[in-house]
Amino acid sequence: MARKGENIRQRKDGRWEARYIRDYDDNGKAVFGYVYGADYAEAKAKKLCAVNGLFACDMQNGDCAAGITVIAAVREWFLYENMNIRVKVTTCDKYDGMIRRYIEPYFRDMSIGGLSTSAVSAFSAFLLEKGGKNGKPLSAKTVTDVLILLKQVVKYLNEHDYNLPRAIKFRLPRQKPKKMQIFTASELHKLVKSLAPQEERIDMGITLGIMTGLRLGELCGLKWSDIDFTCNTVTVSRSVSRIKNTKGGHGAKTVLSVDTPKTECSERVIPLPEASMKFLYKRRQATDDFIITGSAQCPDPRNVYNRYKKILKSCGLPDYTFHALRHTFATKCVEVGFDPKSLSEILGHADVTITMRRYVHPTLDMKRIQMERLFAATKK
Repeated sequence: MARKGENIRQRKDGRWEARYIRDYDDNGKAVFGYVYGADYAEAKAKKLCAVNGLFACDMQNGDCAAGITVIAAVREWFLYENMNIRVKVTTCDKYDGMIRRYIEPYFRDMSIGGLSTSAVSAFSAFLLEKGGKNGKPLSAKTVTDVLILLKQVVKYLNEHDYNLPRAIKFRLPRQKPKKMQIFTASELHKLVKSLAPQEERIDMGITLGIMTGLRLGELCGLKWSDIDFTCNTVTVSRSVSRIKNTKGGHGAKTVLSVDTPKTECSERVIPLPEASMKFLYKRRQATDDFIITGSAQCPDPRNVYNRYKKILKSCGLPDYTFHALRHTFATKCVEVGFDPKSLSEILGHADVTITMRRYVHPTLDMKRIQMERLFAATKK
């Protein structure tokens, strides 16, 4: 029985035949090659070997000198699972980068038969020690992401009759919780004061980020049509990111991508206070214009980030990431008594637990107030 879309079929003599494009003639017409196997899995493995030119194959008998490589398996998983259409373009770009930067250089010509728990552990240790650019260590978070991707490949192989010789365990590195960056009240006041003159349109965008806690990409994706001046709301429906230029050629290495936000729950409507609406009303423009550029031209998140860093430096403020504005917004919301569910939806989270664990961090003043309340209660 043929496997649809794979050009693999079972012949009348019982063997499985896999067809692939071996070359193209002078007229651009495809020249096909054929490999054979005793079962579907063998024919598929031999086809992949032939397509990638990874091993010396006897095309007449369909015999390969070795099994499929780890790299070929990763490529097959990437294509078979339709990553380019099944996940967001930013996620697809992330997967492609991890494969090119970490998996391909390390495993090179290793056969999938060489994959084992010890081999994966050695790979993990290498990445943690010197797997980054110029031999620098990678963070535990990045290594975890790479291992999870490789684990998906192993799962795919087992589900598609490759019959790995052994069970493989993936031991993920322990991640130390990062210390969240949060602006103090005085730091935030200094930043807002520096942004007040609005010398550049980007400054207005940064101010809006302070008001709403939006992610950088979401902020860049805002258009004036997203602001409802009747209902006093802002609708978050797109996000801007920079991804690898897959068209190649001599163009730019990366291009801007405008897509839906990070998750389904990230598409949301946020109510804005009267002060924020007045701030926006004074600066409103044509509905199709992006708020940050004031035109139909999509803003580049890098330009916003660089401007933000420049302002921090000029004010003598700590070198916080842009995401610190989001952390600060969430913490301030808790301080004034936001209920967790409302805050979770404003931030665009699917689970309240994520909001409380990741973005809400009690300050020393908040803890002091709680302790004073406890002391007052015990005196009654």
